[in-house]
Amino acid sequence: DLLRGYEQIIIPEMNNGQLKTVLRDQYLVDARPVTKVSGQPFKIAEIEAAIEEALA
Repeated sequence: DLLRGYEQIIIPEMNNGQLKTVLRDQYLVDARPVTKVSGQPFKIAEIEAAIEEALA
């Protein structure tokens, strides 16, 4: 399975984490959500920070 080949999976979502829930339920992987519900797109720095935090 493709997703199981990664140590960490980060899912940026513009909602409350529905895709993360589907991935966890269907594929049994520990996906970390990065959610934003303000209606504004992610800034590159926000995604970079989430990646750096996951790798720390």
